[in-house]
Formats: sequence, C-alpha cells, structure tokens
Amino acid sequence: MATTPAAISVAGPKHNFDQDRIEEELLPALQNTANVIELKTKHY
Repeated sequence: MATTPAAISVAGPKHNFDQDRIEEELLPALQNTANVIELKTKHY
C-alpha cells in the first residue's frame, strides 16, 4: 500500500483565490511542488 510522505496546502484570505488565479497560478505551482517532493523522496 502506498504511503503519503508529505502534504501540500495553500492558505490565505478567500478573496485572494479567484478561479483564474487558482487555475493559472496555484495549480501549476502545486503540481510542480508535488513533482519535486516525489523526486526527492525517491532517493531515500
């Protein structure tokens, strides 16, 4: 069974999270961060 070695979250005031910003800025940044964590944890 797979384990979850990390968690990623985004926090801030609701008015800072409109749909365009989520799709264009935050999701790509989160996906990139998840990829970096995955690559780093494979070395351990």
